[in-house]
Amino acid sequence: MAAFPSTDRPVSEAVLIDLGASQHLADALEGSVHASVSEISRDEWNVLYPSAPHSWDFYRAAERMPARSFSFSAIAIRSGGRLTAAAPLFRVAYRVDAPLGDGLRKAGDWIERRASSMVVMPVLGLGSPLTDECEIGFAPSLDREGRAAAFAAIIDTLTRHAAKTGVRVLVLKDVRDRDRPWSEHVLTGAGFSRVPSLPTATLELPFDSLDGYLQSLSPKMRSDLRRKQRQASGIWSEVRDSITGVEDEIEHLYWQTHEHRKASYELFDEVPRGYFRELMRGLDGRAKVLLLHSGDRLVGFNLFIVERDRIVGKHMGLRYPDARTLNAYFINWLEMVRWCIARRIPAMQVGQSSYVLKARLGCTLERSWIYARHTGAFRGPLFRLLAPLAAFDRFDPDLRALGTDAPYAPRM
Repeated sequence: MAAFPSTDRPVSEAVLIDLGASQHLADALEGSVHASVSEISRDEWNVLYPSAPHSWDFYRAAERMPARSFSFSAIAIRSGGRLTAAAPLFRVAYRVDAPLGDGLRKAGDWIERRASSMVVMPVLGLGSPLTDECEIGFAPSLDREGRAAAFAAIIDTLTRHAAKTGVRVLVLKDVRDRDRPWSEHVLTGAGFSRVPSLPTATLELPFDSLDGYLQSLSPKMRSDLRRKQRQASGIWSEVRDSITGVEDEIEHLYWQTHEHRKASYELFDEVPRGYFRELMRGLDGRAKVLLLHSGDRLVGFNLFIVERDRIVGKHMGLRYPDARTLNAYFINWLEMVRWCIARRIPAMQVGQSSYVLKARLGCTLERSWIYARHTGAFRGPLFRLLAPLAAFDRFDPDLRALGTDAPYAPRM
């Protein structure tokens, strides 16, 4: 797939936006698109994201990575010179049939050979390909109307910037179910269609000990885990703030594990070389890695970000075939649970994969959504008609296997 070169970055621009319905912001909102998050003050940005795992440092680290397919930027909304809202942006050349099954992908291949622009399109996205949720920051002082006005300003700025740069496909990647009550009316009014994305799995940990967690599981799962613990007596673990000395091994284990995944999401699975180093270096101790060893051999890792009320699992890698014989996935899971309980961290957010197993391990799933819009006069209506066929959750084998037994959190 063609990739945008690193020089293909949006230039800073500003657009004045009328406040509309909100009477709580005295001045007009000014929206701007910045070529880098570094053009926005780190302190200003982080005030808008007091509980988000992905801080200014995370997005700045992402920009320094040599991503082959993505370019990164940011939106800022100001009122009277003060930062009121902000969000990360990405741009990518994307095959719109990527989530579809093999049969429809073959049809997409046929179309691409004859009319590439019908299949591979430049996409401007709100959010990040490196996160599981579309994080939008708002000033804590904003009331409900003010937040709605600021969000409408973000969407208006996104739309104007896309038109200026020749992009017709706009997306919001992984909007959480809990964010729909305040966001959906703005997006629907702006012509966006909604399709299901992959849900995010979370394990709540209201336990005083690892044994308390084990008691919360089914008898069969509990028995299986205790047996795996006994069989893994030779494995030892450590949690570190640095990957110095093991960086190459970690990248190797990540790609080994990637090859064993049941489903692949192509560009959105991309981890460029140096990503783990930049992430660990850029988050000032909030990024940590659990390493699993068998003797002097590294057999697994789990890289995560620590927040006040949760950890956010980012990436895991296992060495095969050792991972199977040593039950490394389960030992990693139990060590992470033990580490969180010891520090009274009440939840583990553990990503968008392996749903059957995570359900057995006690996780709940929060629905996520992709909102998309094609601005073309002809392709726009066609895009809205075909969008439901590209729902990511329809093609995940674990979600299909769980069916109605999937442990979704209540709908918002």
